[in-house]
Parts: sequence; structure tokens; C-alpha cells
Amino acid sequence: MPTFYFTFGYKYHHEPHPSGRKCNPDGYIAVLAEDSDSARAKMYASYNKYWAMMYDTKPDKKHFPLGEIDSI
Repeated sequence: MPTFYFTFGYKYHHEPHPSGRKCNPDGYIAVLAEDSDSARAKMYASYNKYWAMMYDTKPDKKHFPLGEIDSI
């Protein structure tokens, strides 16, 4: 099963995420799902619509120095 990666907007450096969960634009969430639609559905269930981008390859630590901050 593939892993998809989700990132957050810069504003979550300065304000809490509406989900109440730990979110930081310097990290990403790894989501194990059968396809991209299923991955998005899992993110919506956990983080609602408050995320920025979805990737199908692991983000570079150079741009996301915290690495994986949560997994679903």
C-alpha cells in the first residue's frame, strides 16, 4: 500500500491548527492509503480541510526539517 505525504501552510507556525492536532509547516503527515482519494479522505477525517499539499514521494528534509510529525 503506498504512502502519501501532506504538508501544512506557513500560518501554522504562528497559530494553532483548527483540528487541535500537532501541525507544523516544517514537517509532514504520512498517510498509508490505497490511492490518493483514500489518502485525502483520511486527512479530511483527521485534519479537515486545513492542509496545504499532498505528495506521492517523501518530502525532502531540506525543506521539511522536522520530517514526519504524524502518521495515519
